[in-house]
Amino acid sequence: MFLVFFLYFLYATIFVIGKFAIQVSQPIFLTGIRMICAGILSYGIHWVWYKDIEFPKLHRADWGVIVLLALFNVYITNAGEFWSLQYLSAGKTSFIYNISPFFVLLFSVFLFAESVTVKKIIGMVIGFISLMPMLMGQEGPADTTARFGFLSVAELIMLCSSAATALGWVLMRHFIHKNFTPYFLNGISLTLGGLMCLLHAYAFEPRPFVLAGSIQEFLWYMLIMMFIQNIVAYNLHAHLLHSYTATLIALISFIMPLMTVVMGAMFLSEQITAKFFICSAGVALGLFVFYQEELKLKYL
Repeated sequence: MFLVFFLYFLYATIFVIGKFAIQVSQPIFLTGIRMICAGILSYGIHWVWYKDIEFPKLHRADWGVIVLLALFNVYITNAGEFWSLQYLSAGKTSFIYNISPFFVLLFSVFLFAESVTVKKIIGMVIGFISLMPMLMGQEGPADTTARFGFLSVAELIMLCSSAATALGWVLMRHFIHKNFTPYFLNGISLTLGGLMCLLHAYAFEPRPFVLAGSIQEFLWYMLIMMFIQNIVAYNLHAHLLHSYTATLIALISFIMPLMTVVMGAMFLSEQITAKFFICSAGVALGLFVFYQEELKLKYL
């Protein structure tokens, strides 16, 4: 279980580092370059470790799922996250991202007929209600995007990213149980998703993609985020799906906003409010209720 907590520490650092990175680069361009480099490196690791094993034979349906994996788990998730970071604090972005367990449950039920009990539903409801005050708060940098009710466009984009990452990891679980290696799957999906990001950046982002005189900073941020998220965290996440359900791994993500807010206060001077502690306690309670049922499962 320690590895699951370590996984979310790695994810939390990305929100903070990303805040610095988007000051010297366009967010979607940065994401595209990072994903392509990470995909090539990930597949290179796969080739070194498994070069004596025949290249996995993918059916047409498998390629279709890989394209969906690249679209949801790479392009929509990361492009949406880094675009929203321009307008939201690292802590609030992390809290919205943390809604993914609710989407994971829905996708797991509809795609894999994963069991749902009353306690699981109660745990999810408690967690969701506890996150709502953070969604409605105005802490952090000024959100200048248009608003629809109490949600801004930046918050709506982050909600889409949360749903996309949930669907992406449920799809990844499908491949893991077909005995494809995490490095192989990430190598292909990260490269395809990175290309989608670059097409988006070319079509919609202003030039220059990197701030003049900031190439060295850009490369540093890109490389450290690529190593932490795409090489270590993504492959660790895929590996953990061998032992735990996608729903459990996603639900433990409640610790990620806690870590993000603390690091945001330390490195970005973001405020820690009483609302943060109340919401965190509520999400932790939801996790406890949910985990009582998860303990009864026999993990594959």
